[in-house]
Amino acid sequence: YPEVTFRTVCSTGTYVRTLADDLARSLGGRAHLSALRRIRNGSLLVTDAIEIADLEGAVAEGTVESRVLPPAKGLPDLPRVNVGEDIAAGVRNGLSFPVSAFRAELPEGGPIRIVDGADNLIAVYTLDNGRASPEVVLT
Repeated sequence: YPEVTFRTVCSTGTYVRTLADDLARSLGGRAHLSALRRIRNGSLLVTDAIEIADLEGAVAEGTVESRVLPPAKGLPDLPRVNVGEDIAAGVRNGLSFPVSAFRAELPEGGPIRIVDGADNLIAVYTLDNGRASPEVVLT
């Protein structure tokens, strides 16, 4: 059977396995994937990743913090909101807030990353109807 290699840039929710079969069907056949490799997710690139062996070596050496991307920088495509300790305490407890509490221009509906004064990612919130609600809270 013929093999085809292709690259695609697609949005979240695209089923690449289904896409391959849909392309084959349009040509009168059927298909399945024998391999799938994601080389980019938003602005995160696979070329910036480290090998598992390197990570294991860093763990053994006690230098893993220097090799791993800090969580606050792991979501660069999400708007960043820095909060003081008063708001951070509520965020850590999963409270919802009026968007105005963050004192920042924020996109309606989109997720945001919330970072405390020590540059730690503490949560990801979604915005809806003027309210910010927790999606993920890190403890």
